[in-house]
Amino acid sequence: MTEAFIESFLFKLENQQGEELVNGQSLSADFQQVNPQLFHVIHEGKSYDIFVHKIDQDAKTVELSINGKKGQVKLVSRIERMLKQLGMENALVKKMDSLKAPMPGLIHSVSVEVGQEVLKGEPLLILEAMKMENVIKSPGDGVVKEILVQPKASVEKGELLISFA
Repeated sequence: MTEAFIESFLFKLENQQGEELVNGQSLSADFQQVNPQLFHVIHEGKSYDIFVHKIDQDAKTVELSINGKKGQVKLVSRIERMLKQLGMENALVKKMDSLKAPMPGLIHSVSVEVGQEVLKGEPLLILEAMKMENVIKSPGDGVVKEILVQPKASVEKGELLISFA
């Protein structure tokens, strides 16, 4: 079973013997995919256009609009719910401790400083490789502990670039 949170509303989603259930009731809807981001649903005689803006698999969130009203859905699995009840919600969180060079190249610039808090997806540095500038982004949230490279430094694949606290 998966739980979906939309604002303060909780929906329990499950599949029992091929039948989709929402809060224990059968979901009988006509569901059509118009394009990769747009879906048309008819449920209990009402028509809904659902546009998917963004899917963040790491955060387990989906930003969407239903008939023009924008919202966010947060999905929580049974395992995550059980871990939270046991006070172990961080057991599945991957600890970010370092950033290594994904390829050999030349450090063009560094966008962060020691002690700076960074969010997942935030640019950290630019690595020039094969005449292309590659923006290297933070793989998660954290605090920069140490910067081990300087602009114009040559790096090899797998070399430690930044460590996080």
